[in-house]
Amino acid sequence: MKVNVAYAIYQVNYDRGMVDIVLAELPKIGSEYSLIDVMHLLPNFQDPRVTELLRVYRHDKRYLVAYNAARALGESTDKVVRDFLGRKAWWKIFSKD
Repeated sequence: MKVNVAYAIYQVNYDRGMVDIVLAELPKIGSEYSLIDVMHLLPNFQDPRVTELLRVYRHDKRYLVAYNAARALGESTDKVVRDFLGRKAWWKIFSKD
């Protein structure tokens, strides 16, 4: 929620301090679905630290996080799909177990 508020404030007045809030809050987001929800807002900050964080998420072990990070970076998702399908137990990607 704080990331969404920081993004809204940034959109109004381009307060660069909002980037620091986003960088502090993102690692606290435990739910991959909540993380994915805000991931597509991140490129709008146009900050190299945020871009680097997206690159880290691009290599996340969770398929949907890595996939959406690649999309947020504007990269092809083909490599993410190949990486995950190349794993031995790829079907577990979609399993809750």
